[in-house]
Amino acid sequence: MNRKDITTRHWKLWEEQNKQIKRTMAASLVFAGIALFNIIIPYKGLFVEKTQIAAQIKEVETELQAGEAARQELDLLNDALAVVTKTLERRPWDASRYQLIRKYSGMRRQERGTPEIYQRMADSTVLTISAQVMETVYEPLAPFLEQHSEIREQAPEMVLQLEELKTALKNWEEENLGRVWYRTLPAKQQTIDGLSTSLDEKLAALSQTIRNERQALKKQRIKLDQKISQLESINLQDQEDKIIELQNRMMQVLPSWMRGLVSIEQLALYFPHLIAGILLFVLWLGRSLSFHFIEATADLKDKSMATNPALSSTWTLAERGRWGTLQSVVAYVLYAAAMVAAFEKGLSVLNDSSIAESLRASTLVFSPLFFWSLRAAMAGSFVYIIWERLLKKKN
Repeated sequence: MNRKDITTRHWKLWEEQNKQIKRTMAASLVFAGIALFNIIIPYKGLFVEKTQIAAQIKEVETELQAGEAARQELDLLNDALAVVTKTLERRPWDASRYQLIRKYSGMRRQERGTPEIYQRMADSTVLTISAQVMETVYEPLAPFLEQHSEIREQAPEMVLQLEELKTALKNWEEENLGRVWYRTLPAKQQTIDGLSTSLDEKLAALSQTIRNERQALKKQRIKLDQKISQLESINLQDQEDKIIELQNRMMQVLPSWMRGLVSIEQLALYFPHLIAGILLFVLWLGRSLSFHFIEATADLKDKSMATNPALSSTWTLAERGRWGTLQSVVAYVLYAAAMVAAFEKGLSVLNDSSIAESLRASTLVFSPLFFWSLRAAMAGSFVYIIWERLLKKKN
């Protein structure tokens, strides 16, 4: 291929790329404007509204679940307290006390009692009564409160009373085990009554605390029932229908030819990337067509013809005379400014509506560092191409 053929080829490539860059720049500006003002910006408002409604629905459902769980826990605690209350009223440990009295009375009539036997029977009764109190009062409540931390935090006095009861029972055992039981029967009766009185004193405070707690639970249950009733009166179906309506409206924002190709969420997500890619493509296409123009005019005998604006085009970044060169620079600056403005606006919509919030944590292309890299690539390409084609000193 001779020089003439090469020159002709450069002219053809310059003409083709000159047409391509004009079409690309015009189409990209129209696309950016329509996408921003007709699709992405309206979509932001719809997206925020949809997100708020979805959050309201989730909040109501969460509160309902929490309310039902709290109601179940209150019912369980109330049932446990009711059982303990009946136990405190029924006093099953009194049966052990009366049984001990009867045994003492029978042994005295038969004259079979000895101090050792009396002592052994008495110690056994003390341990039995202590075990009964632990089994029927402490154990039904303490494990339940241990498993339900929220209720435990709401009833600190009852937790404290239970722990004090456990300690008091241990002390009560130590005080009464080994006591002298070999006196007269009335003395034994008095001693046994004393045991019962001291135990009653230790249970009295817990009994009052349980009564107070049951009253508080009753009031808390009434408030909780009212709250759940209010939550259930909210028509979640209306809110869900509104979300469907918003989704349909968002789809209507898209041009008909785009609805089957891309969703509005995808367009909003990748709009800044698309704009940056188009701008970089146009800049390097401008560099390419300018190279072909320079090579095509390199063999002109009259070098002044190459700088004649009429011979080239506005998109040719080459020496085209003072006004022609200025025209080219201004055209590229305006186009780049418009595309960068569209890039920044799309990015601000993306940030304001938090559309990509969940993606930033896991996807590199939505990280702030990546967007700053795109800014650097656009600015660096523009400066380099202007410097290379218009400002660099030719050897």
